[in-house]
Amino acid sequence: MLSDVCYIDVRNLHRLIDLLAPAVEDAHFFVCSMGDGLDRWVDEVRICDGRSSLARWTVVGDAWADFPTLCAELAANRAGDEVYGRFVTFLSDR
Repeated sequence: MLSDVCYIDVRNLHRLIDLLAPAVEDAHFFVCSMGDGLDRWVDEVRICDGRSSLARWTVVGDAWADFPTLCAELAANRAGDEVYGRFVTFLSDR
């Protein structure tokens, strides 16, 4: 899910994911904030056996320009993770 600017409190999204997790098949996806602020982030969400988990990567300020480098470094540790590969490909096409 990509959004230019998020007008809702992201805690509402996290709460919604927690509430829906018991009714959702196992899932793995990314939520990326590329808003105008200096607090850009990427959340990796996993739903497994009715429970959700979330990991957040943040890049502050101008360092966001180095985000593709960060993705490449993380990819080396995620060999075979097709979801992550699609996410990075999607970001690089933007």
